[in-house]
Amino acid sequence: MKRFERDKRAVSAVIATVIIVAITIALAIAVAYWMSGLATIFTRYEKIEVKSSWVTLSGTNYIVSLNFTNTGAVDTTIDSVFINGKPISEWGATAGGSLASGSNVPIGKALQGTITFARGAASGDSELSPGVTVTITIHTSGGKDYLATVVLP
Repeated sequence: MKRFERDKRAVSAVIATVIIVAITIALAIAVAYWMSGLATIFTRYEKIEVKSSWVTLSGTNYIVSLNFTNTGAVDTTIDSVFINGKPISEWGATAGGSLASGSNVPIGKALQGTITFARGAASGDSELSPGVTVTITIHTSGGKDYLATVVLP
């Protein structure tokens, strides 16, 4: 029977150090790939900035005009437009230009869109008449909402 005190076989300090360094390098590379994947996910974002908004009265119709730019890092698409929290179709309104449903909003390009609705248009108990504050909401394919507010003349 062997006694452990007399058995001098073991892994040398040099080989143990090489194994530890190899494991550490492998883990560092794995963490670096993981972090670069996370960084890519978090740096891809959309952001629409409404530069200006105004309303004009053309006959019996209001025309709301918006100038906007995508200042984010990815292109986006306009899914829908709302007036005071309700889809524009409930007001009998139409969106034109770059506000039309399905419009592409590329990075950095200045765009303009319009929303046209009748003076006195109603949805439920709400009416779009002179002096009413109207909030236009642009909803994008990224799931975000961007707001612009105008007061009807």
